[in-house]
Amino acid sequence: MDENTFTNGQADQNGAFNQNPQPDPNQQFGQQPYQGQQYQQPQYQQPAYTAPNPYAEPDYKNNPNYMKLTDWIVTWLLMCIPIANIILMFVWAFGKPSEPKFQSRKTMMQAYLLVYAIVLAIVIVISLVAGISLASFFSSFGDY
Repeated sequence: MDENTFTNGQADQNGAFNQNPQPDPNQQFGQQPYQGQQYQQPQYQQPAYTAPNPYAEPDYKNNPNYMKLTDWIVTWLLMCIPIANIILMFVWAFGKPSEPKFQSRKTMMQAYLLVYAIVLAIVIVISLVAGISLASFFSSFGDY
């Protein structure tokens, strides 16, 4: 046994003690030392992510789920017919749409009915207040 060799390590050529000697990895696994070969690892890279543009306009013309301009014009013309417009408004608002593209017309008619109901309630309240005010005004002239 050499005088520079200890149980937990070994001494280098100058006699300095090396606590954790590193074995040569090429000799340990029986591999040949690196000969300077040029090895190019293949590039594995995903294509760059492109976020969808939130400001891009949807393709309404080629999508069958949107009403076309002619559908809206026909809807508007039918809403111009007296009494038929009220009936059609209820049919379109509460009926089942025949095609998915008419879902937007159904939603629009529901919104129309809601707005009309609110306006009707306001008009009734204003009419009652005005009627009661006029009745009390004219009743004060009845004593003469």
